[in-house]
Amino acid sequence: ATVSLTCDAPPPPPCVATDPAVSLASASTIQRCPGTSSGQSLSLAVTNQDPESCDTRKMKVTVTAPAGVTFDSCFDVEVDIVQDSFPSEVSWNIVNSGTGATVFSGDANGLPPSTLCAGEYTFTALDSWGDGWCCGHGDGSYTVKVNGVAVLTGGEFGFSESSSFTVGSGSSSHTASFATVAAGGVVTLDDIPYTIDAGFVGTSVDFDVSVASLGFPLASSTVSVDLACGVAAQTVSVEANSDTWTAVSLSAPFTTPVVVCTTTATSVPVAPRVKDVTPSGFSVILTIGAPSPATSETQTVHCLVVEQGVYNVGGLKMEAFVVESTTVEGKNVWTVPSTPVAFQQSYTNPTLVAGIMTSADLGFQAAYTRGPGVSSVCTAATCYVGRNSAELPLADSAALPPEMVGYIVFESDASTVHSLGGINILAFTSPRVFRGLTNPLVSQSISLPGASGAVATLNGVYGGDGGFMALSALSDTSITAVVIEDQFRDTELSHTTEFASIVIWSA
Repeated sequence: ATVSLTCDAPPPPPCVATDPAVSLASASTIQRCPGTSSGQSLSLAVTNQDPESCDTRKMKVTVTAPAGVTFDSCFDVEVDIVQDSFPSEVSWNIVNSGTGATVFSGDANGLPPSTLCAGEYTFTALDSWGDGWCCGHGDGSYTVKVNGVAVLTGGEFGFSESSSFTVGSGSSSHTASFATVAAGGVVTLDDIPYTIDAGFVGTSVDFDVSVASLGFPLASSTVSVDLACGVAAQTVSVEANSDTWTAVSLSAPFTTPVVVCTTTATSVPVAPRVKDVTPSGFSVILTIGAPSPATSETQTVHCLVVEQGVYNVGGLKMEAFVVESTTVEGKNVWTVPSTPVAFQQSYTNPTLVAGIMTSADLGFQAAYTRGPGVSSVCTAATCYVGRNSAELPLADSAALPPEMVGYIVFESDASTVHSLGGINILAFTSPRVFRGLTNPLVSQSISLPGASGAVATLNGVYGGDGGFMALSALSDTSITAVVIEDQFRDTELSHTTEFASIVIWSA
C-alpha cells in the first residue's frame, strides 16, 4: 500500500504595521544664509517600513516650515485647447514675466497638468494665418487652468493674444500624495524650493513632517537643515585726511555692508567718519576734535566691513546691523538714552564695535557702546549703542542731527582665532586698562600671527569727558590702544582707565 502525506504550507506571517520613517534625502539642500531669495531646496525620503506581508499604503506627506521660512508654492497648470478647422496654425507659450524665460510652449494639443511655481506669467496664443482660433473657421478656444481653476480663456484674436496670470504666493506648508507605496518601498519629495526671510533668526531650519494614510496619522518627524553661512567680510587700511573724502573700494560680494572704522593715535584728536556706503565702496574723512585746527591731518584708518545679517560661522556667533541714533551724549550729560541693541541671537559675553556711517553733520562725534549704566559694559541682557561728542559745547552737541550707526557683534573670546570670510580674527572686550594719550601707554597681550589691523570702540564711560578709542601699536602678541579726548574745552589728553571692545585681524 502506498501512503501519501500532504503538508500544508505555513501561513504567512501577519501584517504588523510599522510607522514610516522620514529622513533627508542625499544631496537634499543647497544651504544658504537667511535673506537669500532663491536657490534653497529640500528633498525628503519617506520609507514604508511595513513588512512584506502588508499591503501597499496610500501616503500623504505634509511638510511644515518654521516661522520666517516659506515654500515657493508650486501648482498644476494646464492648457486646454479646442481646435478650429486649421489646428496646424495653432501655437502658444507661457513666459515668466520676471525673467523673460519661456517655461512651456506647444501646439494644438495643449498642455497636460504640469508644475508651475509661484510667480507672474504671460500666456500668448498665436495663429500663423492671422485669423485667430475663432470663429471664422470653427469655434476654437483656449483655457488656462491653475490647480483646475480657469484663469484665462479666449480664442478671438488675429495673429496673437497675450494675457497675464499669477501663480500663488509662498506658503508655510507643502503636501505630496502617493497612491501606492509598497511595503519596504521608499518615495521621495525632490527639490521642494523654499525661501528664508531676511529676518529669520537661527543657524538651522527645522521642518516638521507628518505622514498620514486614508486620513489617519502614521508618523511625525522633524528634519533639520544647517545653514552653512558664508559671511561677506573685508578689512581695509587706508590713508584718510581731514580735508577731503577718501573713496574706498570693496571687492567682497556685499549687498548691505556694515562699516566700522578706527584711526591710529596722534597728538591731534581725530575721529573717522564714513558716508555713501554701497555694495562697492564707501567714503571716509577725519573730523578734528579741536576748535581751530592749525593744519589738516592725515592718518591711517582701519575698517572692518561685514554684510548685514546674523551668523554662526565655525562656532563664531556674530551679527551686523545699522540703526538710527537720534541723541548724542557728552561731557557731564550721560543720561540721554542711547539706542538699545536687540540681539538677534543669544550671547554670553558680547563684544560690540560700532561706527557712524552717515554725515548729516560733520560735528565732532564718535560711536560708543555701554551697558545698563553709563560706566558699565555692554552685556547679553542690556546693551546700547550711540554717539558721544566728548567735550563739544552742550549747545553744539544738542544741535547734532540723527546719524546712522553701524555695529558688529561677536561672542567675546580673546584666546580663539576664528575665520571670518577668509580673515583670521580675535574679538574680545578688554579689561579696564586703556588710558589717555598722555598717560602711560598700556598693552593687552594677544596671540594672532600676522596681525595687521584692528577696530576698537569705547565700552562704557568712566571718564566724564568722554572720548573714543584709537590704535597706538599692534603686533602678533600685543595691542596698544588709547582713549582720545577732544580739545574743545582744554588741551589736556589724559584720561582715566576704560574698557574697550576690540576686533583684531590678520589676512
